[in-house]
Amino acid sequence: METLLNQLQKSQNQQEQVELLTKFNTENQNQREFCKNSKDEEIKLKLIQFSKNQLLNKNNTLKNELKTQYLILIRILLREKTISSDILTSDFVSFLSQTTFPSQFNLNQLENKLENQVEQKDQEQKTTQKKQEKESKDLLREESLKCLINTLFQNETAQQFFKSINGLDLLLNSLQNSIENDSFLSFVTRCLFHLSLNKELLEDLRKKKYRDISCFIIEKYLQSTKGPDPDKFEIIHNLLLLIYNDINDEHQDYLDEKEKDLKSKKSQLIMKIYTQQIGLHLINILLFPNPKQVQMENYLSDDFNSKMNLNENSNENLNENLKENSNENENEKENQNQNQNQNQNENENQNENENEQDIDDDLIFDPPNLEDENSVIYRIKLKAITVLLFIPEGYVSHLTKTTSEKTQESLLIKLLHILQIQLDQSFVFQDGEFESTRKAPELLVPILQVLSIVIKENTIAQKYFTNVIYYNEEKCSKDPKKLNIKERLKDLTTSHNFALNHVVNTFFFNLCHENVKEFISFIGFERAIGFLVNRGLFKLDGIDNDDIDNDNNN
Repeated sequence: METLLNQLQKSQNQQEQVELLTKFNTENQNQREFCKNSKDEEIKLKLIQFSKNQLLNKNNTLKNELKTQYLILIRILLREKTISSDILTSDFVSFLSQTTFPSQFNLNQLENKLENQVEQKDQEQKTTQKKQEKESKDLLREESLKCLINTLFQNETAQQFFKSINGLDLLLNSLQNSIENDSFLSFVTRCLFHLSLNKELLEDLRKKKYRDISCFIIEKYLQSTKGPDPDKFEIIHNLLLLIYNDINDEHQDYLDEKEKDLKSKKSQLIMKIYTQQIGLHLINILLFPNPKQVQMENYLSDDFNSKMNLNENSNENLNENLKENSNENENEKENQNQNQNQNQNENENQNENENEQDIDDDLIFDPPNLEDENSVIYRIKLKAITVLLFIPEGYVSHLTKTTSEKTQESLLIKLLHILQIQLDQSFVFQDGEFESTRKAPELLVPILQVLSIVIKENTIAQKYFTNVIYYNEEKCSKDPKKLNIKERLKDLTTSHNFALNHVVNTFFFNLCHENVKEFISFIGFERAIGFLVNRGLFKLDGIDNDDIDNDNNN
């Protein structure tokens, strides 16, 4: 450090200073302890003070690259110890704020200096230079904001100054006005998440309607992005972290009120609205990027209402259909004969479809490899499903309680589509039937948990999934590759993965209105026994008498 300080003090060349600082910062970026003794502490403080003076000296016309390196140096040196209020003076915090948010402080001259260079004859060189200058400004703003945010967690003076300049407003304005600058916006969203860990600041963020801004940005990126863009996914991921922390805090307040028997109508209303507002975006995230269509929409949405028109005695109809399973083999033989006559026509159509598919392959993205834990797409989907799961059960049903029938239909189709995508990764289609890969994707369990909650809490969703999975599956799907959800889920009830086994059984149990006899008929006695025993609904001598009486009455 002493050598660096001496070299910086002697040097009058900015490029030389940049090289010295870059070398030191690169070598020590992971260093967390510089002060071995009092002398080291003294040198460190001198180096910080020198760097700060260089930045604050108005007579210095430092390049952005040099300013950035000085800020990185300050941040590295202050990493392992509480920041001294003598160092983080108001003028320095003000400098950080002005550098981070130049437009908010009317520092247009700072922005224009780099753009008002002497015009060059060669337009290509001018464009390249402007691009480099913009990148240097972005790096400077990002590093300045890093320093600024670090001060807020370690220094009361900085916190007071941040409030005095309406720092949250500046961050939220940056959130709205920096949509084209993915790198900077990614860091702003990370900062907002860290600030939300402070309950007081989180409450301020709510008052400033950060939720509306966050949902707007998520929706904009989901609509505009056509492929996996790491920066954009990082931004969405950071906003989900912020939203998750918010819901966590809101939910805890709700639970506290519930324990005190003081249920706040306002709190409940906020959660209902928020669930509907963010829930649709979370589901869209689970479908993003758009995988190759299995064309479920074609045969699920054409006649949505007819699929929902179950008879009042739907449970009895379901049981009757279950009893008719023994006759299905004969019907299947007849269907096979009919299908053989259709195969020729289907083969002809297949050739045409393959030609179309060759074109579509260039336009549609393959489903992402969700088992890759390093994938940005995987992490954001996992966070989205985590946020969905954390929403209290009573509010999850509001996802499908929308005033628009079209929106409700679209949402249920999307939920079914999400399940289909996960099952496609759990099974391979060989020799005319599905074979389990025995390696279910990690997202399958939480997605089934969400679906179980939805069908338990929402009658419309329960009827829809029952009708599609059982009643209409064979009618809707001429190609077994398209659906066959029921059989594949039933196969997973024998999985050695306890969590997967349990959640699949829970899904079927809720699908059967928590009716024990119907549940046994639906998936089979051998598959149902373990789940029912764990639920206390089955004893060594059979099903509880109360359950039998209830079933007989029904």
